[in-house]
Amino acid sequence: MTPYTALLNEVLPEVLGCPNITAERAIRDSAIEFFDATLGYKVDQGPISVTLGVETINLSVPADTRLVQVLRAQMGRRPLSRITREQLMTSGTSWQTDTGTPTAVVYGTETSIRLLPIPDQTPTEQLFLQFAVTPSRTSTQIPTPLVERYFREICTGAKSSLMLMMQKDWSNEKMGVAYRNMYERMISEACLTESQDRIAAQARVRLRRVA
Repeated sequence: MTPYTALLNEVLPEVLGCPNITAERAIRDSAIEFFDATLGYKVDQGPISVTLGVETINLSVPADTRLVQVLRAQMGRRPLSRITREQLMTSGTSWQTDTGTPTAVVYGTETSIRLLPIPDQTPTEQLFLQFAVTPSRTSTQIPTPLVERYFREICTGAKSSLMLMMQKDWSNEKMGVAYRNMYERMISEACLTESQDRIAAQARVRLRRVA
């Protein structure tokens, strides 16, 4: 894990006079916004053994983070659908009590999901989950691999918010707006990268049969 304070040297030179604690808070808030928008802070959980009648699955949400979105759910090799509460409420089904072979998951709480329908027998296959989290307001650090990958983006967002603060020695509206525009472009690019699981698409190559 890397503390937010480790990024101060990347931010403070451009906001002279800014207290360390203020800059650290801006770095934290930038990280929260970035990972909330990009779903780049992923957690893989599993295999999870599911038993008869168990409808709630607790998520291993890391300390000082909050759940953003469940990205994937899979029972063995079988993908499970992700259904919203609104879809359930308008489905006309008795989803709260229906039993059978689970085919979907739905948000339960900030740290859990529900299986739909409730298992009517103990599955022979195990459950695998992937979900995205973002740092919480109480966080003081984030995983080092995420810092290594996205330190420029996080620092850019922090500089923007600090420069756009009103009537401070380090205020600079023009540069703050420029950094904000850059930060938003970085978020858009990271969203695309994360949606591809950070694997670039390869050009299709036609193979020639050898006689």
